[in-house]
Amino acid sequence: MGKLNKEIEIVDAKGKCLGKFDEIDLENKIYYEDKTAKELDTVNSKTGKPTQTAQQFADKQIYTKTKNRINNLANSTGVREAKVKSFYVWDGRENDLVINTLKALGLIP
Repeated sequence: MGKLNKEIEIVDAKGKCLGKFDEIDLENKIYYEDKTAKELDTVNSKTGKPTQTAQQFADKQIYTKTKNRINNLANSTGVREAKVKSFYVWDGRENDLVINTLKALGLIP
């Protein structure tokens, strides 16, 4: 396995994201998608059956989304690292190190 590049966005000429790959092995020309399949545990309360079958999950989450990403490559002008989405839950403490640091950096009022 080659070096993996994680969280790569496909972008158009205006910088708009057309899709994202979870991991790409450029050396071996392989890309990987991370899927949890947690939706398969969801039961429809009216029918008592799963909201989707394993086949429906595979069709939508793997086949269709992969096909769309590959098609979007034809309309792309480049790739970039995806922005990391992070969050912090503040519990209201006055002397919170993270909050105080963000304030000191001028990132929050």
